[in-house]
Amino acid sequence: MIRVLYGAHPHDARIEFRKLELKWERMFDISIVNPFYDLNRNDVLAFDEGRVDRYSANAKEVVSRDLDAIHAAKDGALFYLPDGVRIIGTYQEMVYAYLYGRPVYTIALNGEQDHYWIKVHSTKMFTDVDDFEQFLAENTG
Repeated sequence: MIRVLYGAHPHDARIEFRKLELKWERMFDISIVNPFYDLNRNDVLAFDEGRVDRYSANAKEVVSRDLDAIHAAKDGALFYLPDGVRIIGTYQEMVYAYLYGRPVYTIALNGEQDHYWIKVHSTKMFTDVDDFEQFLAENTG
């Protein structure tokens, strides 16, 4: 059974993903560790409030903290790839999760589900949110 997942997603989709994350946590017996809101990222709150630049945090601290959380997520990592936003760090996180031996669950809404790197690094691929929710219903609790 899946209990805890690391939930990676692009910066520009953080609000969209946060809504889905909270919904899934309510619907299913699961915890999703959101690197923007669950790992003491005060810079994200400050950015959301318009007080700082997007890249105001210490890069080494952010990456180190994210890698530690990926490594700790023994049940796997979820990668949310929405359409229409830049995706850079999320792909890096995917490779690390794969290298750490974590199951990699990918929701590819951006048409990249057939890309070689995405296919190779994904344990299970979803092309819509409903299919992922069905997967959670069958694999949590």
